[in-house]
Amino acid sequence: MGFDSSETAFRENTFSANAVSVYLDGFDTTEFTGNTFDQNGRGIWQISSPHSTITGNTFTGDGLTILGGTPDDFASHTISSDNLVNGKPILYYHDGSNLDLNGADAGEVIVANYAGVHLSGLDIADTDSPIQVAYSSDVHVSENRIHSNWDSIYVYSVSGSVDQNSVLDVTYGIIVEASSSVQVFGNHVSSVRSGVDVFNSASVDVTLNIIDDATPGDTNPRIRGGLIAELSHDVQFTYNVVTSHLYGVAVTNSDLITLMNNTIVQSTQYGIRLFGSADIVVRYNNLIDNAVQAFQQDVTNVAWNGTYPGAGNFWSDHTTPDTCSGPSQDLCPDPDGIVDVAYSIDNGGVDAYPLAQPSDMGFFPPAAEFSVTPAAARPGDSFSFDASASTDPVGPDSELRYRWDWESDGVFDTDWADASSATHEYDTAGTYTVTLQVQNFRGAIDERRHTVLVDAQPPITTAFLTGTLGGAGWYVSPVLVSFDVTDDLAGVAGTHYRLDGGPSQDYSGAFLVADDGPHTVEFYSVDRAGNVETAQFVEFKLDATAPISTAMLTGILQKGGWYRGSVTVSLAASDLASGVASTWYRIDGSSWQLYGGSFVVPGRGTHVIEFYSVDVAGNIETVRSSVFTIKGGGR
Repeated sequence: MGFDSSETAFRENTFSANAVSVYLDGFDTTEFTGNTFDQNGRGIWQISSPHSTITGNTFTGDGLTILGGTPDDFASHTISSDNLVNGKPILYYHDGSNLDLNGADAGEVIVANYAGVHLSGLDIADTDSPIQVAYSSDVHVSENRIHSNWDSIYVYSVSGSVDQNSVLDVTYGIIVEASSSVQVFGNHVSSVRSGVDVFNSASVDVTLNIIDDATPGDTNPRIRGGLIAELSHDVQFTYNVVTSHLYGVAVTNSDLITLMNNTIVQSTQYGIRLFGSADIVVRYNNLIDNAVQAFQQDVTNVAWNGTYPGAGNFWSDHTTPDTCSGPSQDLCPDPDGIVDVAYSIDNGGVDAYPLAQPSDMGFFPPAAEFSVTPAAARPGDSFSFDASASTDPVGPDSELRYRWDWESDGVFDTDWADASSATHEYDTAGTYTVTLQVQNFRGAIDERRHTVLVDAQPPITTAFLTGTLGGAGWYVSPVLVSFDVTDDLAGVAGTHYRLDGGPSQDYSGAFLVADDGPHTVEFYSVDRAGNVETAQFVEFKLDATAPISTAMLTGILQKGGWYRGSVTVSLAASDLASGVASTWYRIDGSSWQLYGGSFVVPGRGTHVIEFYSVDVAGNIETVRSSVFTIKGGGR
């Protein structure tokens, strides 16, 4: 449904089962709030319409698509995360830098005007435009799973890469538009109308992609080709595999195009279609069982082969034998891998040196990969190796074969086998490099290595105590306990301790012990191979509290609170940790004396007894005092 420019707000509407629910072209300052879009071909589709506010909308089976030709068309909107696509938020980022979005739970992701974008680990299904990135640099869209959508990955005016994504059952695969310096590599695009579409772009490298199993649909080559270059300059299509599309490769109104080392199989119209283009190199491709292998129209400077002995392409319908050699193929008998008769392409194209056999360069090797569990072990313990993540980009993974070299000494310890998993143990500690080789049904091999550690020795843990040391080995401040751990090979997995026989705790950093008294810390470490250190102990004594002294007065106490006659003074002190070392006193400001027992204070007048104690650790009590008055009976 389209609207004129006076209708700028859409609030709390329901749109269901439309081809396109809302289509805007050339609008400014539009609002979408609280609307429901349910199972439409497209939900909101807006072109060249900046300054939209899109909040609180719910999309089911459709979504939001933004197109345009200026930064504002993409970066000037307010799009909140309370917009939900199939219960997941639309994530919108604009005008920033260094976005790293890995594995986010998203219904769609839209990024505009960013420097440094990494989108990975996303799994998005059943929407309009899962990933849209515009007017951004250093963009990397990698290892995402996009399926059952209208579009897949759309980048507009960007530089960077789109790599190793899985795209399944969508209308449009990967679209690169108005961009420069982009790499599209290692993607698997399946069940689509168009695979990789390079439109109005320059310096784009499309390599090592698999594009297979096209879905029925419009026969327009713009949306029905495996690899498409339109209105573009300097595009490289290399080492790709395209099967079962209307067009394997379609080049339209473009120049400086390279098609090399691709395998194009069972296209329903043309394996390669060149139209209105110039300066094209087409070499070392395998064209197999396409309805029409190749077609050219209104093209200039197309090279279907190199200068001898540089060859052309393999054509499955060209069965003329290879018996001769030379630039004119007249040196006989002397086969050279080139068919003796040139291959003709519609409208004047000629491959002068067609290959007699498929180009090996067109069939790139499998990708070997494996994981190891555990990463480190003890002698005699078993390692498990899993190579099931290995893939063959142009053949069934089920036909891969595997072999292992446990020490990477060049002598493989197992024969080729179908099983992708294996186990092995090592008797001697050390570092070992394991080599895996994976072979596909054509005999192509890829190799991957990982290092494993075999460790026979447990870690060594050293305890450190930090605090103020007083007398007789007592600390007079809280004690900071820390550990230093070393391991000769595997590395430390963890350190554990317990304080004063309490529960075991995982060590994560230095800890403070502040309670007075004797303490015992038991500790040990474990390495990544599973070696457990014998438990160790460290003991220390802590007394950070000064003693407490009291004075007791004995004499004839009168009702007025004064004494008649001499007063006997007794001092007592206590310390709960290290114990009392000494007590000191003085009378009426005289010299300090070591307390050895009770003493008598005679004489009339007011007297001041000052006293304090020192504990074994060296803590000194704050001076205390006792004041009394003698009025009669004494001198």
